[in-house]
Order: sequence, then structure tokens, then C-alpha cells
Amino acid sequence: ASSNIYAPLFSYDVLYGLPVGFSAHGIFSTNWLTFHLSLGPKWSYRYKRAAVAVGYDVAYIYGRLYQFDFNSEIKGWLNYPNITLGIAFHKFTLSFKADATFITNLEQFNDDIKVGTDKNRIAGLSFGITVEQPLWKKNFVSLAFKANFTRLYYPSWAVFPTWERYNFIPEVVIGLVL
Repeated sequence: ASSNIYAPLFSYDVLYGLPVGFSAHGIFSTNWLTFHLSLGPKWSYRYKRAAVAVGYDVAYIYGRLYQFDFNSEIKGWLNYPNITLGIAFHKFTLSFKADATFITNLEQFNDDIKVGTDKNRIAGLSFGITVEQPLWKKNFVSLAFKANFTRLYYPSWAVFPTWERYNFIPEVVIGLVL
């Protein structure tokens, strides 16, 4: 049997524009149990009201749980190739994003004993839809839904099942673009 776990994940995203449609993308996110830092290039092309962007992010995750007789730790590297398609309407923007999660190297420890290693395999796919509404000048509020189909959902690694199956994990994201 499985149960639902609801927990916030705080995230800070940065997109730094570079010449010729390129940008540098960075994300720091945490739920106080797990820390995730990703960096990567992104290239985008805009034609009239439509846009497409392709990117590749590399992330390091670190998690630690020292509670209730647990002494667990996770650390590793993940890769996220992604593509985003967007269209601008008169009063809002709609975008669709797909990305894959590849585990480059992931290690799990209990006490000081390595209990798991995972390398070089796909961990899952995710598909999202985002609506952005302008507030003032270049500031926006966004609302997104993301559907994850994954073997590893890094924010919940401490309670993640050990069996090898894909899980459906929905996300709702509320954001401010400042």
C-alpha cells in the first residue's frame, strides 16, 4: 500500500541571458531535508508569438536524515535534457515543457555503510504546463502543473520505495517572476 505525502519544496530559479538566443539556467531548491543545485545552458528561438527552447541541466543533490533512529544520506549527480514550447496570448503566456531525468551517479548510505549505488540510467520523465500572467512591467505570476513519472523523486528520497517501478507524482508550482 502507498500513502500520500504533501510537502513544500522551495526553489529559486535564475535565467541569465546570453547572445544569440543562449542563456544560463540555474536552480537551487530545498525542502530542508534535501538540497538540489542545477546549472545548464539553454537555447531559445522566438517566431512571432511562438517560442521553443532546448536545454540541458546538470544537478548535484544531497540529502540527510538524522531523525527517529535513521542515519541516512543520499548524494549524486542527475542530468535533465529538456524542451519547452510556448505561445504568447494577449494577456498571458502558455508553455509546455518535457524533460527526462538521467541518473549519472547516485549513492545512498545508512550510517556509514553504502547501501545503494545507481549509475547511468534513465530515472523518469516529466511533462508540465505553465500559465504566466503579467503583473507589472516584466514581472509575472505563474501557475504550473507538472506530471512526473519517475523511479526517483529527489525531494522525497528518504521515504521513497525501494522497488523498481515508476511512480506518478503530481506537482503544483506557484511562482513569481521578478
